[in-house]
Amino acid sequence: MAKRRRIQGKPLLVASVGVAVALGCGGGGKTFDSVVVGNLIAPPPMDGEVCVDPTPADASVTIDGEAVTDRCTVVQGYGPVLVEVTAPGFIAQEREVLIDGVTEVEVTLAEEPKPVKKPKPPPREPVAPPVGNL
Repeated sequence: MAKRRRIQGKPLLVASVGVAVALGCGGGGKTFDSVVVGNLIAPPPMDGEVCVDPTPADASVTIDGEAVTDRCTVVQGYGPVLVEVTAPGFIAQEREVLIDGVTEVEVTLAEEPKPVKKPKPPPREPVAPPVGNL
């Protein structure tokens, strides 16, 4: 009678992994239609960056209603954002900007028109009263 060799170490580990994979991939009477495949983890949120270069340089900038102080600002996700640039004595501008990575926006504000003063009419010279019978 031949002696049976006892399985130990790596062969036993490889066999047990093979059984686990076979059962997890549709073993036990499951069909492949019911097995979920692919990436089950949600992708990380992608952040975009918007860099605003306003003229005049001391203009205040808001992105989606939030004031920003740095030239470049990170925004959550890609898509449209509302950039508003204002400065005293200038006409404010709003722009909807599509963010897709690093987006640069140059905004030049136009000066507000100065109020036009109407010139005063020249003073009238006094008219002499009529002389004689007319």
